Amino acid sequence: MKPVLLALELIGLMLSLASSYIVAPSPPLAPVRSRSIPLLSPSTGLENEVYHWRGQEIRYLSAGPVGAKKSVLLIHGLFVNADHWRRTINELGNAGYRTYAIDLLGSGYSSKPSSDSPEAMALDGDTGRFSMTPCMDHVMNQSTERKPQAPIRENVVLGTASGGRRIAKQLDLRHPLNSCYNFYTWAEQISDFTKDVIFRRTGNWANGSHKATNFVANSKGTIAALQAVSDTHEYHNSVCAIDPTYREMYHTEMRFPAITMPIVNLIQKLLRSRKGKELYDTVTTQCYFIKNIQKEPYHDDAAIDNELVTS
Repeated sequence: MKPVLLALELIGLMLSLASSYIVAPSPPLAPVRSRSIPLLSPSTGLENEVYHWRGQEIRYLSAGPVGAKKSVLLIHGLFVNADHWRRTINELGNAGYRTYAIDLLGSGYSSKPSSDSPEAMALDGDTGRFSMTPCMDHVMNQSTERKPQAPIRENVVLGTASGGRRIAKQLDLRHPLNSCYNFYTWAEQISDFTKDVIFRRTGNWANGSHKATNFVANSKGTIAALQAVSDTHEYHNSVCAIDPTYREMYHTEMRFPAITMPIVNLIQKLLRSRKGKELYDTVTTQCYFIKNIQKEPYHDDAAIDNELVTS
């Protein structure tokens, strides 16, 4: 059994790494517009509420006094959902903060439209974001095969996961697969939720204290949160980033990308195929594998209990 478990763990690591850095989760075979959501969250006992966003159902939880002066939005990371914050949401609520936890599009009980469907394409945060406007400072490279409006930055100084610096000769800011499951889409979802749910229901927007929302985000949620703040800075006070996503597998970060990136791309192509989905479904039913993956973000192994694994 040890070789089997080792193989599963290796496959899981490949899944985790490949999916983390070029974000495109394997979609269901058909678009899901409506799904059965239980009345209560099994992990928190809180009511599962639904935010209708651009024709999609977004599940969220809320706790704490409605009239609180300060509000917090909890944003989860890869492979988890709002129940990831099962302890945090109640602790912050009891401390006097109006606290929300949201399922990002494609996660948890939120809608998961197939990435190549018309409704998913209409959700894509890339759409319209990179049109030519005087305020944009991107350097355009007309000699490439990309569309003229694609924002290509050249010779960009980037920080690395190890704390160093690298120069990206060319940096395309769009999602490489034209998928709606990207940081721009999630950022727009977060900003709209902040405006439509947090401000309107607490009354913060009406009384002028609309910068009272704070983000607490984990993993890929940190990048989505930072993008949301960049897009709509007037909505937010702060971002608490927990274990942020570093894109070590992005081509500007990889050593010898001409050799390594084709291998990475091949693995990712497999994971996005029908066989990749079957592999993912098989691996993620293994509690042993899930617990080992959770040891990466969790400092306290005791927190990785059966309730967390189930959620």
